Amino acid sequence: MKEELALPSQRRILVAHHRLVNSTERNRIQQIAKRVPGVELTHAYSLRDTPQEWRRKTAELGKYDAVLSLGSSDVDRTQPTRILDRHDNRMIPFVADLIESDKLGLAVCLSDHTIVEATHGKVGRDLEKQEAETVKLKLTEAGRQHYLFNGLPNAPRHISEPIRIVAVHKDTVEAPPDNAIVLGSTQKDANSVLQIGKIVLMQPHPELTPEHAEATMFDTNAMLELSTHLDPYPVRENAFTPVDDTELIVVNLFRGPTEELIYQAA
Repeated sequence: MKEELALPSQRRILVAHHRLVNSTERNRIQQIAKRVPGVELTHAYSLRDTPQEWRRKTAELGKYDAVLSLGSSDVDRTQPTRILDRHDNRMIPFVADLIESDKLGLAVCLSDHTIVEATHGKVGRDLEKQEAETVKLKLTEAGRQHYLFNGLPNAPRHISEPIRIVAVHKDTVEAPPDNAIVLGSTQKDANSVLQIGKIVLMQPHPELTPEHAEATMFDTNAMLELSTHLDPYPVRENAFTPVDDTELIVVNLFRGPTEELIYQAA
C-alpha cells in the first residue's frame, strides 16, 4: 500500500496539459495527487483552452506553490505544424513568466523541450537516441541530492541503483542551455534530466506506468496513421517492463521540499 504524505498546509499546484484530448492524463494526475492530502490542482490546456482561459489560469503564478507541465503526443518540436504554433503562442510567454517567478517546477518531455529551446538550448531528432521503453535513469550527485528524487533508488540512501522509469520520445535535448545542470542520464540520452533555476526538466515520464505508456503509444500511432503531420513512435515488443514508484517524483513536487532535504537552487 502506498504511503500518504502529510502536508504542513494546503498547497496549490498548476498543471499544464498539452494534448488535444486530456481526460486520461488529467485523471492520472488527480490519482497521484491523492497521495498528498489537501493539495489543490488547477488544470490549464494549451491546445484546448481559449486564449482568455489560458491567460486567466496561468497569469497569476504567484498564487501557486509549484507548476507541473506535461508532455504531448500531438506536438513535436522538430516537426513544425499549426498545432506547434498554437502551443508556442501560449507556452513561450508562460515559460518566461515561470522562470522569472522562481517557482518550483517539473517539466516533462515536450515541456522539457519547449523550455530548453526558449532558453537557447537545442532540441533535435536522432534515431539512436529515441526511447519508447522502460529505461534506467542514473542520477548525478546533484540529482541524488535533489528533493524530487527523495525516496527513490539512486537517491542519497541508494547511490548505486538506477531508477527504472518510462520514457517515450522522438526528439531529444542535443545541447542544454548554458545555465542548465545535468541531474540524470540514460544509456541513450545524456541530458535526460536537467535543472534550470528551480525547474527540473525530465525527458522520461514519472507520471506514467508501463501500461499507460504502452496504451498511449499504440493509440497515438494508430491516430498518426490517419494523419501525415507527425512521425510514429518507435515500437518494440515487451519494451515496457516494470518501473520503480516514479510517481513519487510528482508527489515530491506536490509536497514541496522538506526540512530534511532542502532544495539547492542553481
